[in-house]
Amino acid sequence: MPVSPGLKADLPASGPSIRANRGQIRRLVENLVRNAREAVKEEAAGDDSGVVAVRLGTVAAADIPAGWCRPLDFRPEDSVYACLEVADSGYGIAAASLDKLFDPFYSTKFIGRGLGLSVVLGAVKAHGGCITVQSSPGRGSSFRVFPPLVDGAVSPLAAAGTTPFEEVSLAPSATVLLVDDDPDVRGMGVKMLRSLDMQVIEASSGEEAVALFRRHHGEIRCVLCDLTMSGMDGWQTLEILRRIKLDIPVILASGYDHERVMQGAGAELPQALLGKPYQLAALKNAVARALAATE
Repeated sequence: MPVSPGLKADLPASGPSIRANRGQIRRLVENLVRNAREAVKEEAAGDDSGVVAVRLGTVAAADIPAGWCRPLDFRPEDSVYACLEVADSGYGIAAASLDKLFDPFYSTKFIGRGLGLSVVLGAVKAHGGCITVQSSPGRGSSFRVFPPLVDGAVSPLAAAGTTPFEEVSLAPSATVLLVDDDPDVRGMGVKMLRSLDMQVIEASSGEEAVALFRRHHGEIRCVLCDLTMSGMDGWQTLEILRRIKLDIPVILASGYDHERVMQGAGAELPQALLGKPYQLAALKNAVARALAATE
């Protein structure tokens, strides 16, 4: 007889508000609940006594567990965070498996863990939060996601266009370093940026971008960089530019979906992601978001 774990939800009528991409959050919750359900089914072994509990509330930054927390470089910037918890009464997770849980394609099928969790971590990073795991064999598991509240610090990474920035004035004649190895795309980007009264320095590769940035970092206010390039890609370019100037705002442009982009994320994150091909309004929003994030 199929096992149907019970679902308990503790969701306030008017919950905490976060600035988020609805699709990403939906997939995040679906993956966590699916994994919890599979873990409960394995442990239940034929009965329906297992429980998956979903809770939503707020937590003081000081109370975010510091033991197993990802990303490793997460440091709370706000005093209070939203907290989404998905807990189960399943078998639990051995300590040796915790560090592998969020690797792409990793799975410990007999306890129903691993599949889809790399997507979860990508969404967590994208929203400027963290995720913690508390578990041990025989005692179930608790996954908690802590995104910033909407009134707190703005997420360091957001998809351009999710929040209108038309009311934000771009810095007149600010200089943008545009990096793209496709001359046609780069040419169109130059025209768009100049139509926004921006000055443009062009680079056809990550290597050229680094060389130009070393010479002009005092005047460059923002970097718009393609993600997929021959030689150094966007993530590598971003990391090196931040070594030269830690607070330089960076926008990564890509034709891939958000989750695939975030699978390559490193220690340094951009201020915005821009979907390709992009339109003028989306470009303006991305540049405004990037500049506002460092003011």
